[in-house]
Amino acid sequence: MEYDVKSVSDIKREIAVSVTAEDLTTIEKNVIKKVGKQASLPGFRKGHVPVGLLRKTYGEMIRSELLEEAISTYYRQVLTEVDFNPISEGEITKVEFENIDQGLRFDITLEVEPTVELKKYKGLKVEKEIPEVTPKMIEETLENVRSNFATTKGADEVKKGLLVTFNAQKLGEDNVPLVGQKYDDVKVEIGAGHFDEDLEMQLVGLKLDQEKVVSKTTEEDGKSVTESYEVVITGIEERELPELDDELVKKLNEEGLETVAQLKERIETNMQSSLERRTTEVFNKRLVDELLKENPFEVPEAMVVNYTNYVLDDMKRRAGKNARHLDEEDIRRRYRPDAIHAIRWHLLKRELITTEDIKITDEEIHQKIDGMPYSDEEKDAMKKGAYFMDRFREDLQEEKVLTFLADNAKIKEIPMKQESDPA
Repeated sequence: MEYDVKSVSDIKREIAVSVTAEDLTTIEKNVIKKVGKQASLPGFRKGHVPVGLLRKTYGEMIRSELLEEAISTYYRQVLTEVDFNPISEGEITKVEFENIDQGLRFDITLEVEPTVELKKYKGLKVEKEIPEVTPKMIEETLENVRSNFATTKGADEVKKGLLVTFNAQKLGEDNVPLVGQKYDDVKVEIGAGHFDEDLEMQLVGLKLDQEKVVSKTTEEDGKSVTESYEVVITGIEERELPELDDELVKKLNEEGLETVAQLKERIETNMQSSLERRTTEVFNKRLVDELLKENPFEVPEAMVVNYTNYVLDDMKRRAGKNARHLDEEDIRRRYRPDAIHAIRWHLLKRELITTEDIKITDEEIHQKIDGMPYSDEEKDAMKKGAYFMDRFREDLQEEKVLTFLADNAKIKEIPMKQESDPA
């Protein structure tokens, strides 16, 4: 047997295998022997049919089993001798066989892990937002605190900002009520858009128990569509917000909070921590994306399939009895970009760890475990468990890789986009 390996691409190898007549003859003898043991022909005892008659009667079976056995045998032998590790089952792409004297030739196509070359990983250009807690953000949070302790009193007429409760019956053509589309005790703040701001504002001016048909026309697929409801007002309330003072702060029953000043400081501290976590996550994502952009390589299809299969299996497990309703092909399609991104990051990270000799000691892992909110007994179990130690080692390695990339990046600091609620 001889073989020749051809590199089709960075992730694909093609092996041309040639099997000699001598090798095939040995396999054929074993096949004929196996067939002969089972063969039963008139005039001959089972297992004693002459070889010539076996060839004449069972020729196609012998040929088929000879090919199957030869390809299987030399496929396995080739894989033990080549200097690379396939990541998927090989595909037999071509078979040439006329007779034993001419030998057998077949091709195997295999996928292998790509050779990852770190072309650029220092000096990555990445933007980083600088977190800033603004007075407006603090004031909005303080207003939420006041709202949580708000009281209500009845009002006579619907106005913007009031809390209104109503029943809504959806209407069809000619304002005919649609069966099964009545919504009782809907409670909204007028103008807040929780139901629909345009429809809500049409209720302004109504009094308790009054009825009104409200409608809204929108464009859908180039056509005008009107949505109508018959609304009955069942409740009108006005909220009264308490004063923001030390007495209100004490009602929060939070340790260390006695005054408004302390509350503001606590809010600012929590917001700053939240914003720093968020901006760090965004920065790390940009860092990884830039690394992937600067170091392109092809990802084997087998690795993508394995990743999406893992995602699909996890979804099935979570769905339980509803798993049969999952669209498997759609899930694989939607998660394919994520799979390619994750695999490329994994391979580049692994190469970086090797190139820069990034190591994690057991002591570092123990320190991480000690800082976690578990009992001493649970922490000791984690330190002794190979699974937990390996998992934390991987987490810390990723943290060190990201820190290394950040320390060697060209970072441009930019103002953070302001949001009303950073939590």
